[in-house]
Amino acid sequence: MNKEITKMEELQRYIDALLREKSEIDTAQNSIKRMKADHETASEALAIRDKSLKQLKKLTSILEMKLKELDASVAHISEKLHSAQNEKELNAGTNELAGVNKEKGDVEEEILLNFESISAEEKSLASDKDASVNQNEVDKLKIEELTERIARLEAFIKEKEEKFKTGLLDLSPPVRSRFSKLVQSKDGKALVKIDHGVCLGCNNNVPPHEVSQVNAGVVTTCTNCGKYLYSGS
Repeated sequence: MNKEITKMEELQRYIDALLREKSEIDTAQNSIKRMKADHETASEALAIRDKSLKQLKKLTSILEMKLKELDASVAHISEKLHSAQNEKELNAGTNELAGVNKEKGDVEEEILLNFESISAEEKSLASDKDASVNQNEVDKLKIEELTERIARLEAFIKEKEEKFKTGLLDLSPPVRSRFSKLVQSKDGKALVKIDHGVCLGCNNNVPPHEVSQVNAGVVTTCTNCGKYLYSGS
């Protein structure tokens, strides 16, 4: 096989490996971002629940103060009833007492419901906070592992890039220039195989005389996609 084609095969393997490792780095970085975002979202949700719980406790304290005031009102009205001078005062006091007792009952019911909600939310919140802490510890270890892997991959990429740059010098100037431009394409392919007369870079048929050239080891490019061709045999 033509030495230049052999060198291009070697260089293409470097590029293929670089693209794989860069893709792995992107995947790892995205995983780290997702875990950090999930942690932030979970922390914000727990903070909102904490705030809501505090507000409910504050409201309940206000209701408890209100209940004490209503107890005092009941005592005061009851005293007035004992000293009522006539039926009109008795009826008025009775109606007032009924209204206050109704309000007192409503407040007591609301306080009891709040106590139940507070108790349930405290247990749930404590459990979810523990789960969040545990998940954060797991994610922290994963992030450390991914960060180390990214560092290894970046070192690998740097090494391969140096070998690629050095290897390029073994190509003739025209081929080197074209090859360097082609590997900058989206798929990173500068050299592709011919399979049964079809260019695997663009899936178009290669003219028979060009297939013959490739099989003979002549440096040839696809007339459709412009990539260098090799037989792979």
